[in-house]
Amino acid sequence: MSNLKAFTKHFHMHNFTANLEYFTELAKQAFKDEIDSSSNFHSYPRQPKVSDIHIIAMSILAEAEGIDSENLLYAQIKACYPEFYVSLPDRTNYNRRKRRLRPKIDELAVHYSSKMIDTGDKYIVDSMPLPICRIARAKWCQIMKDDIKMLPQKGYQPIDKQYYFGYKLHALTSHKGVISNFFITQANVHDVKVAKDLAVPFIGNATLIGDKGYISKQLQLDLFENEGISLYTPSKKNMPESSNWKKWMGGLRKRIETVFSQQCDQFMIKRNYAKSFDGFFSRITAKLCAFTLLQFTNYQSNRPIGQVKHALLF
Repeated sequence: MSNLKAFTKHFHMHNFTANLEYFTELAKQAFKDEIDSSSNFHSYPRQPKVSDIHIIAMSILAEAEGIDSENLLYAQIKACYPEFYVSLPDRTNYNRRKRRLRPKIDELAVHYSSKMIDTGDKYIVDSMPLPICRIARAKWCQIMKDDIKMLPQKGYQPIDKQYYFGYKLHALTSHKGVISNFFITQANVHDVKVAKDLAVPFIGNATLIGDKGYISKQLQLDLFENEGISLYTPSKKNMPESSNWKKWMGGLRKRIETVFSQQCDQFMIKRNYAKSFDGFFSRITAKLCAFTLLQFTNYQSNRPIGQVKHALLF
């Protein structure tokens, strides 16, 4: 039994220190022109126990390891690496700094995703629900009240044919499954309203593939005439057959559905422990960044980038 406990303990924190150092180096390389000699983005009145770069690396590693609770993260570090645990800041400080560093975590993901995207890549746009509670409890929900412009709302999920309460993740990926950009909106925001802002900053003169939620002649015309982006969508049953939709596009669009499935499975993106929108946004950003860095790990090793579960095992 003691051997089993030792194995289980090691399994949950597989090569934690080595992987932490790996993500730390990736972050340092990306921000080498922005950090000081202590690996911080700005000076502190009192030097913190852990640098900004290490806070970023810890938050990414936790999500990559499937540890979606800071309480559990600290407990596992204490149990497996007590010598490292004593050097950590308290959990409140860690959470506060992680939320403040959210824009940098987003920049880190963009930095490495751009290295995996080639000129001429085709892009896919889609959205997925991010519920924060059951729809029956929506009227009593008291969380996510810190940002008045981002209060959770009631939305409809066509695939499940049911309503939910919370937010929506809008993502733009390459046809290889690399996330180029993402937005989080309230659940009642239509996909068409954010498609242009989601795509334009990252692609131009490219092919963009969407599902039936992006059917809009005005959007299609606007993207093509002003940005050179050709938007392709399938037709609805009550519409004449679309002249621009090709069968191979349906297969290509499954790539983003696989990305969303991986987020739900390995990264548990629909499991919410946050009480504020700021914390919720930071957690989602860290999950997506961890996903991108695991893809990049495979990319560097000439392995299939989509096998993110295997990335840290080698």
